[in-house]
Amino acid sequence: MLDTVTDVVLAVAKILPKIYLSDWVGDRGRRSQTRSIYPED
Repeated sequence: MLDTVTDVVLAVAKILPKIYLSDWVGDRGRRSQTRSIYPED
């Protein structure tokens, strides 16, 4: 029984898109200005 439930959970997890924590958390850690050597237009 437990093996079946585990298999179903893993199969569903593979089907669903990946969930990133940064999508839920704000942009606190991101810089307001780019620090790239290539400036933005």
